Amino acid sequence: MELELLDENERKLNNLTLAVYILQAVSLLVGVTGIVAVIINYVKRDDVRGTLYESQA
Repeated sequence: MELELLDENERKLNNLTLAVYILQAVSLLVGVTGIVAVIINYVKRDDVRGTLYESQA
């Protein structure tokens, strides 16, 4: 059960990181998405602390 929760949490963090990368890529065409990506990174940085995704936030 605990392993399933860990896997689910990792999957959520992976999806979050992917979404931020997509927003940053789209910001090359629409600049405001880059600002949104930075805000999401700032708000969610405590969630990724101590994980593989910490260096990405």
